[in-house]
Amino acid sequence: MTDTMINSIFFEKLLEISRQMAQTRVLDPLLKYAMHEALQLFQGEHGYLVLVKPDGSLDFRVKIDMHGNELSQPEAEISTTILYPVIRERKSRLIHDALKEPTLTNASSVFRLQVRSVVCTPLIVQDEVPGALYIENRSTSHIFLESNLKPLEYFASQAAVAIQNAILNEELEARVAARTAELEMALQQLEHSWMQAVEANRIRTTLLGNVAHDMRAPISMGISALTAITDGMYGDLTLGQHQWITRTIHSLEHAFNLTSDVFDLAKAEEKQLTLQRQPVELNSFLHDVYDTCEKLPRSPNVQFILDVEMMLPELQVDKTRIKQVLLNLLSNAHKFTEEGMITLYAHHQKDDHSILIGVRDTGIGIPKDFMDKIFQRFQRGENTLAHAQRGTGLGLAISKELVELHGGRIEFSSEEGIGSDFRIYLPIT
Repeated sequence: MTDTMINSIFFEKLLEISRQMAQTRVLDPLLKYAMHEALQLFQGEHGYLVLVKPDGSLDFRVKIDMHGNELSQPEAEISTTILYPVIRERKSRLIHDALKEPTLTNASSVFRLQVRSVVCTPLIVQDEVPGALYIENRSTSHIFLESNLKPLEYFASQAAVAIQNAILNEELEARVAARTAELEMALQQLEHSWMQAVEANRIRTTLLGNVAHDMRAPISMGISALTAITDGMYGDLTLGQHQWITRTIHSLEHAFNLTSDVFDLAKAEEKQLTLQRQPVELNSFLHDVYDTCEKLPRSPNVQFILDVEMMLPELQVDKTRIKQVLLNLLSNAHKFTEEGMITLYAHHQKDDHSILIGVRDTGIGIPKDFMDKIFQRFQRGENTLAHAQRGTGLGLAISKELVELHGGRIEFSSEEGIGSDFRIYLPIT
């Protein structure tokens, strides 16, 4: 049997496991299934599925052996010397013989536990690391091969999405249960019409969340499968084949991002949108945003410009959320500008102690009768180009809520046929 045939069979097994994980919406059974299948695929003796808690501590949620038995003895501990850097650096690690590994000579846990073969990979989804997969074999060295690492990372990416979906599903169900309890108390006090309106809103939010949940896993599977093809797992592609598959991946990534909008809507309605503030060096941050958006598809007649004032002050913001806002504005500018210029700019507003970050384009502009609706949910322009660019109509509404959560404001000016200018003001605190 050739290496290509072996890779094909192995990858088909990975896809089957991914489908099973996507269909499991309860967290604990999903975690145990993912860990058990990983042990079977990669011939490990012990497996640990570790989740990162909100406070940064580790939750060793699943500890099993290759037969699925729970590990509870003292010798079932794990070498955190190996685990912590994998999570912190977001990089997989394969060790052929930990007892002879020069970088682990001072790791007392390795020698106390007599760890030999180890492979560990982070669970990464949407730029977050919710945990890691840790597989070891203490009786044999060199049990894991370098060729195992790439399939394990594909497996981990699918597991990460499934785990995040299960966590989101549990949160949604908990919120639905809490809302249901509130409604039962209110039934005795409120008018029938009022109760119908609240219930309709609850059902809509729950339905949107469930639909988004069920879409994310198969979309992610499609992205991973097509990425494996472009990476050459099934052989070389022609230029035309590579271009078409790459376009398909971009379309699936767009669909995946739309489901994130729906989840943010559910969180916003339940007042669950939160910020993780950190010091952000704006010049470097905005250059990174520009580099990301430089790859967005746009008309060849459009020039993309970065105009950022030097030595902008540091801000305490949620880096991921502000990037989400800017990517949404820049994505709209790229979609609705056929010729001219798109500019990402930033200036220090010394008069009101704020930073102005803006996106200016020479696109189709916004009709006057639509301007007062631009930040409302599920609202989209009625011009021809807007209809050609399908979306949820949630991006600007969520962007406004995220900016206001930072204590800032978002404004815009636009003239139909001339262009638009969206401006974000963030306070310096």
